[in-house]
Amino acid sequence: MKSCSRANRSSSGWARESSGAKNAQLERVGVVGLRLGATFAALFCEEVVARSEYEQLRTGPLVLWDPLMDGESYFQELLRSNLTTQLAVYGEVREDREALRERIRAGGAVNVDGYELGNALFESCATRALLSTESKRHAGPVLVVQIATTDQSKDRTDLQALAQSYSRGTFLRSKEQTFWREIKPFYGRAHDLQKTTLAWMDKHRV
Repeated sequence: MKSCSRANRSSSGWARESSGAKNAQLERVGVVGLRLGATFAALFCEEVVARSEYEQLRTGPLVLWDPLMDGESYFQELLRSNLTTQLAVYGEVREDREALRERIRAGGAVNVDGYELGNALFESCATRALLSTESKRHAGPVLVVQIATTDQSKDRTDLQALAQSYSRGTFLRSKEQTFWREIKPFYGRAHDLQKTTLAWMDKHRV
C-alpha cells in the first residue's frame, strides 16, 4: 500500500471504493453516513443512479446524519483544528493555514485529529457547493437529520432544502453533542439520534 494512500484519495475515489462493495445476492441495500461520510453517501447514490447500476441501492434507504453542504467552510475548520493542536503541543503556531494549504498542494498531508488530509481529497471537496439542493434521482426513502446541541438551535434551511430535493425525503432533528469531535464527556451512544433514525425506519418499513 502506498504511503498516505487514503489521505490522497478524492471524493470520487471513496465513491469507487464503495461501489466495490456490491453484492448481487442482497435483496435490499441501504446507506448511512455521518457528516462528510453522509455527503459521500449522497453523492455515491446519485452516481449509482446515473450509471444505471446496483438496482437494490437505487431504491434503497439513504440516511444522512448532519451532511456537509459547504466543503470549503468544513475544510477551513479542519485546518483551524490543526492550528489549535499546534498551540496545545508547541505553545505556538508553527504553520499557519496558508502554510498547511501549501503543504497539501505540494503532495504532503496534514494531520487533523489523528487523520491525514491530502491534496486529492482537499481539492475535490473544498468547494462551497459540495452537495447541492437540486432535484435528486435517488428513488428510495431518504432521511436527512440535523444534529443540534440545543433545543434552541434553529432548523437549518440548507438541510431542509436537501431533504426536499429527494422525492421521498424527510427532514428531522436530533439533539446530540458533537460526538465526532474530541469532547470531554464519554459518548458511548447517540441515543436520540438512534431513536430518531429507528422511528423513521419503522415508519417507512425499512
